[in-house]
Amino acid sequence: MSIYDYETFEIQNLLDAIKLKKKYPKKKLNFLHRHNSVVWQGPVYIKILSEKLNSKNCNYIVEIGENIALTLLLISFKIKILAIDKNVLKNQTEKILSITMNKRIISLDIGKSKIGSAISDQKHLIVTPLFVFSKKNLYSELFKIIEEFNPGAILVGLPLFESEKKNKSCQMIEDITKNIDSFLKNKNNELPIFFWDESYTSFEAEQITKNIFKNTKEQKKKLDKFAAKIILDDFFRENINL
Repeated sequence: MSIYDYETFEIQNLLDAIKLKKKYPKKKLNFLHRHNSVVWQGPVYIKILSEKLNSKNCNYIVEIGENIALTLLLISFKIKILAIDKNVLKNQTEKILSITMNKRIISLDIGKSKIGSAISDQKHLIVTPLFVFSKKNLYSELFKIIEEFNPGAILVGLPLFESEKKNKSCQMIEDITKNIDSFLKNKNNELPIFFWDESYTSFEAEQITKNIFKNTKEQKKKLDKFAAKIILDDFFRENINL
């Protein structure tokens, strides 16, 4: 049964949820926890609520705001359902586009062993897949790209809405992104870094590269940079009317 078949109620704390369970013992319930309460009560309390409230007949839904660090922490706590307000996404997007006006944007698809990269033109009309490099060479290769293309920002793919197993990679991506940020600061070449949902881009990239490259080995070599291209293409496609 879909969460949309459940009746939704806003809650502020565990007591609110317990009262609703007693009032509607036979109903299937969604408990929506608003962002202002989440921030005030903290992630540990949210984890406790998730463990207590998620059941066969109940879903615990957390509304998140612009705090990407809090979002990633909640994902690491295996909070099953996150609600993202469209205005939050729009605000983040407007910030990215204002910073990068007339500048290129680099996108990165960070995997377990390899990183795919792509870059836009200055008018944000064309996205070109660049390189695939190993984690070992990440910093040197990324710095070469930055030196050559002088981008305005970096967009990193984050699989926010895929399976729980996939979401475990979010912490790994966050850690690498922090290291990239520190590396660029040490090089006196600091760039704003943003996240964008990359769910299912690997599947899309696989379908596209199957049609381009007949050789399977060649396809696998190119896959990650096409995934990076799709992340940036998707970002522009979603926000072209902003």
